[in-house]
This record gives sequence, structure tokens and C-alpha cells, in this order.
Amino acid sequence: GAANPTSPRALDAAQGAAGEVIKSFGQLVTAGSLVIGLIMFIIITVVQFVVVAQGAGRVSEVAARFTLDAMPGKQMAIDAELNARIITPDEAKLKRADLEAESNFFGSMDGAMKFVKGHAIAGIIIVIVNLIGGLIIGGHMAHMPFGVAINTFSVLTIGQGLLEQIPALLISISAGMIVTRSASPKNLGSELGAQLVQSPRALGIASIIVALLGMVPHMPHLPLLALAAAVGATAFLIARKTKQSAVELEGELGEAATSQPEEISQQMLRTDPISLEVGAALAELADPDKSGELLERLKQVRRRMAMDFGVIAPGVRVRPHAGLEPGAYQIRIKGDLVAEGDVMVTHLLGIGSDLDMLGDGVEHTTDPIYGTAAVWLPRHMEQQALEHGMQVFDPQDVVSTHVSEVIKKNLAELLTREEVAELLNMARQDAPTVVAELVPNLLALGQIRQVLQNLVKEQVPIKDLPTILNSLADQAMFTKDAFQLTEHVRTALGRKICQRYQATDGLIRAFILSPDAERTIQNSIQFVENSQQLMLDPNQSKALQNNLSEALQRHRGQYLDPVIVVNGRIRRHVKALLERNFANMVVLSYSEVVGGVQLENLETVELH
Repeated sequence: GAANPTSPRALDAAQGAAGEVIKSFGQLVTAGSLVIGLIMFIIITVVQFVVVAQGAGRVSEVAARFTLDAMPGKQMAIDAELNARIITPDEAKLKRADLEAESNFFGSMDGAMKFVKGHAIAGIIIVIVNLIGGLIIGGHMAHMPFGVAINTFSVLTIGQGLLEQIPALLISISAGMIVTRSASPKNLGSELGAQLVQSPRALGIASIIVALLGMVPHMPHLPLLALAAAVGATAFLIARKTKQSAVELEGELGEAATSQPEEISQQMLRTDPISLEVGAALAELADPDKSGELLERLKQVRRRMAMDFGVIAPGVRVRPHAGLEPGAYQIRIKGDLVAEGDVMVTHLLGIGSDLDMLGDGVEHTTDPIYGTAAVWLPRHMEQQALEHGMQVFDPQDVVSTHVSEVIKKNLAELLTREEVAELLNMARQDAPTVVAELVPNLLALGQIRQVLQNLVKEQVPIKDLPTILNSLADQAMFTKDAFQLTEHVRTALGRKICQRYQATDGLIRAFILSPDAERTIQNSIQFVENSQQLMLDPNQSKALQNNLSEALQRHRGQYLDPVIVVNGRIRRHVKALLERNFANMVVLSYSEVVGGVQLENLETVELH
């Protein structure tokens, strides 16, 4: 351009020639037809400026804004992990350094995209100036006929313009790929390679399509058939290698069992608290050497459990299972199958109300976690799904979220005596006096464990262990019953419990059990073998559950979580009564609703 010494205007003025490179390239592109050359130039320019540069620039602006907006939350998450002793101070420093580098990167890319866009605009302006200037120089200074001047300088301008626009297009595409890639610790090259070869089925379909194109008359048969053969061979080799990897992993376990019978026999007697068995395709996602992120997602599940509930869940052992379908998985708790699912590793799971708006190319399915309607959609349709208000999850998210939900439901079972002992050791650092008073003088370790299990079973966090232990120490001299102790602890944790169910305006929108219903339930509690049991008439139990179900339907959308508030003396019995048919129903007592928290009665539920 004006700053390019090889531009036809600069060369024409200085040497009287446009240079062999530009001349040859212009003639090659036009192929003897000025119209063809102009059309090619316009197409490349439009793609470069309107599609690539504009899109990448917008993405960089949004990415920079959202990254900076999310910075305080990420910093708070690092501080929370550090305070919960999930990470060490050195790890926290590294995470903060990575966070700062991420912020600097997106801020710099936002500025860099301005240069890329400016380069594209400058190229267009320079081409127009060159063409007009060439016609003026050719017509008035070189005394060329007008037709010859147009032909000569148009060819030179197209050649020089494409020499400018093609590098600019490559720069824009590269910048766009950098700013639009999802966050990953792997470099872009290895990520692209891993994604291209992770689905042998897709490569096989592509091979068939290319082969069919090669058989169409007047098509270049030999190149297309050669390409189809190469892609098909690649798909076959990848599929065979994937199956061999799963078989080899199982074989290694079997070989080890044969070579070390005594050691492995003891290992075989042990049962993993949580295990995830996966098919061959999912095993690839669990392999860090192949850019698999599943293991890291499962580590994040443990971190969330520690931050949300104060319990460090056991590690999840991931095993390949040759008998499963490639995308299938099974979740086991202490060896027992508790949940299973199937994912398409090359697709994304879309959940929303407008599933039919996506048209063809999606596969309807059921969300393996919550059982709602969903679709598997190709990755290139992600933006379209988001525009329709859908939630989109990759296969690693689906599996890790499923594992997370299973752990939540079974957290009480996973809370072992060893885990409780470790929690008490940590509590000794903050509250040594109450721990020394409580254990073992007032309560045994098993009794404390039972109270903590009762709490986490109803999704009550036990992070504030000093408050829990102080409440137990206050009440243990009056009762050793774990259920009664649990109710006292819940009262002490009332503020934290209420915060989980408050709306943004501070209200807890809940259902209220009528006084008559409370009296009936209270009178139906009997002592059986030194423990309280609810002996409610089956017809009354059915009537209560029917009335509650109808009330929930009438007020759907008016509450965050289904909450019912009852008298503290019957709270646990009401929870046990509703647990089977209303697993997500939160049962609070009036004693847990602390001062400053307001209740809004959605409806009073009767027993008749």
C-alpha cells in the first residue's frame, strides 16, 4: 500500500515498473479475465473484513469484558479454597498469577484486534487509491489509452491487493481462532489435533462422502478417491487403537493380578468409595496425554463439595470398561451401581424449552442427570443454541455434574469415621477447648458422625464445625439421641440454613402446615423401642401428600426451592414422611427461621 515499497504506484514512480511478483500474481489471479480477478478480490475482501475481522473483533471485546467482570469472583474463589485448606499458599500464588496472565491476555487481544481490523480497512483504502492513482498516471503522465490503462493497472492493483489481503486474512483467522478457543491448559496445536482425531465415526463418514464425490462425473476422481482412502484409513486406525487401549488397560490389570497374586488379592478385597467406569471414547476424555479434561473436572467436583458442604469427598477412581458402549458410563458407590448414562463425546448437550427450533442435525435424548428432554447437537451449533436461550454442556460437564449429584445424594454414606476424625483434627486448630470437652467425654466419635450424617443428608453444610461442636457440647449432657441433637444443631445453624433458601429480596417463600395437621402428626408420634416413630394413619398421610402436590402445582414458579415450615418437634418426622415422594422438599422448623428472616406463606397445607 502507501507504506508498501512494492505497491504499483511506488514502483511506477520510482522505476517505471510494477515488479514481476505483483504482475505475475495479478495475471495468475485474473486468468485473462479482469472480471474474474475483481470478483475473487471482492469475495476475499468481504470475507476478510465483514466476516472474520468484524467477528473476531466483537468476540475479543466480549471476552475481555466478561473476563474482567469475572475477575473478582475468581479471586474470591481462590481465597475461599485457600481458607478451606483445599490448596496451599504456593498453589494460591500460582492460581493468582495465572488469573493475572489471563486478564492481561484478553485485554491485549482486545487491543490487538483493533490493529487487525485497521489492517483490513487500510488494505481496502490502499487498493482504491492505487487503482485511481494508476489510472491518472497511465492516462495523463504515460499517455496510455484509457482501456489499456484500466486493464494494466487493474491487474497490478488486484495482484498487489491480494498480496496484502491474503496475509491480512490469515492474520485475522489466526487471531480469531485464538480469542474464540475455549480455555484450556493445552496449546492450540495439540488441541486441534486431538479434536480432529477423537471421533473415528466422523472421519469415516467424511471418507464416504469424499469417495462419493470422487465418483461424480467430471470431478477430479484420483485426488478425491486418494483423499477418501487416506481419511478412511485414519478413521480405521484410530478406531482400532481406541479399542486396543481399553483392552490393554484391562489386560494390564489382569496380568498384574496373575504376577502378584497375594498383593492384588488384598487390593481386590478393597472397594473404592466412588468409581466411574467409562467406555472407550470417554476413556480418551479422561486421558490428560490426549487433552482429556475429565479428571480435572472431577477434581473440581471435590473442591466444590469441600466449599459447599465442608466435606472432602473421596477421590473418584476412573476405570475403562471394555464392555460398555464408547460413550457410556457407570457410577458406583462402594462397588454398587447407583447411576449410569451415555454421552456423545463429539457433541454438546443442549437443554431448554426450544429444542425443536434447532431443526435438523440434532439428536433428541434425555438428560441423564435430571431426566428432562434434551438434544445432542454438533459443536458448530453451540452459538445457535445459546441464541435460543438453551443451556449447553460438553460431555465432561455432563459426566462430572452427574458424579457431583450422586455424591450429594450419598454424602452421608461417604462420611466415614476416618473423615470425621480428620474434620475434628482440623477443628482443634480453631476450637481446641470444645473438641477436648466433647470427645470422648460427652459423645463418642460415632455419635458425632451420625449427627453430621443427618445434616449433610438434608444438604446442610457442616463447614462451621466450631458452631456445630459447641451446640453438641451444650446439649450432650441432656440427651445422647442423635436425632434430637441434630435438631438442636440445626437451630444453631439457622441463619446459614435460611440463607440457602432466601430469594433476592430476603424472603423465604414457603408452604405452611396447618395447626390441625401439626397436632394430628404430633399425636401420631409414639415411642417404639426407645425411639420416636410416626404412626400416622395411611389415609391421612395420602391426603397430606396429595394436598401438598396440588399446592406445589398451583404455585409453580413462585419459589426457588420447595420449602415447607413446621413445628420443630415434628420437623424430622414430616421430612421422613415426605422424603419418598418429595425428595427435593425442604422441611424447616420455625426455630430455624432466625430473626431478620421473613417468611411469605404461599399456601397453608391441610391434612384432610
